[in-house]
Amino acid sequence: MNYLLRSFFNGIGGIIRWLFFKLINIFFDKNYPSDLDYYLEIENQEKDKNGFSNLQKNFFAGILIFILLIVIAERIE
Repeated sequence: MNYLLRSFFNGIGGIIRWLFFKLINIFFDKNYPSDLDYYLEIENQEKDKNGFSNLQKNFFAGILIFILLIVIAERIE
């Protein structure tokens, strides 16, 4: 169950980060990778200058989006 939840949040976070950086590349300079494989890559565990890997960033973004969706759903009712 732990692997399933982690994979779910990693996938959601990776797609959200990919969409976010695609929008930044459209409106501003093209400084960010626009490859979906880069954001959904599981094997690459290299940490960047901030000390986080892509999986950690995806997981954090996935949890934030999930919480945001719950808050929006509560406000709609």
